[in-house]
Amino acid sequence: MYDVENPKKAATAVPHPDGSVYKSHQRVGHEWDIVRESMYILMYAKHAVDLLQGTKYVTTSLFLPVAGRLAYIAHQDTCLKYEGQTVLILNEDVKQARQLMYTDCCTRFFNRLLDCKLEDFAVSTLLDPRYKSFKFKYSEKWMRGKFTEKQAQSWAANIYDNDWKPKAETDDAERAMVENASAQLSTPIKDG
Repeated sequence: MYDVENPKKAATAVPHPDGSVYKSHQRVGHEWDIVRESMYILMYAKHAVDLLQGTKYVTTSLFLPVAGRLAYIAHQDTCLKYEGQTVLILNEDVKQARQLMYTDCCTRFFNRLLDCKLEDFAVSTLLDPRYKSFKFKYSEKWMRGKFTEKQAQSWAANIYDNDWKPKAETDDAERAMVENASAQLSTPIKDG
């Protein structure tokens, strides 16, 4: 069994119940390096999925921070760290897989995301107290480069103004006019 949370344990062979180890499928040194290097990247994806599948907390506000972080981790120029140590990705196949993961993150989370969904996620993130100091680092990737933190703030203000802002009281003259019109409409019509 691979331990995604601890890639150093991944290199141990899993024995059969009789104590023998897998022979034809047993990994050799460089193959374990591929597994280990892949796990340093994939453990972030596992963590992102775990966060977004949460059922005991609001997840809508997590989407933008998690998607941005996952794309950041998948980017080839990002220096990975594990237990305070810098992790070097040396295997070319792992580098290519990492580049594909980055491309897929950008396509899935940035390019195909509908603007109305982005609005929901942005406003949710702005209103979540866990993200008071959140900076929209990957904002240039959403809305074909037109999304900014000010845009998110504008969306939140519009929602407040349209749905939540207390309505202004009518002034006395307007109230008297409405009462007079109501009284006239309720007066019975006299024949004659």
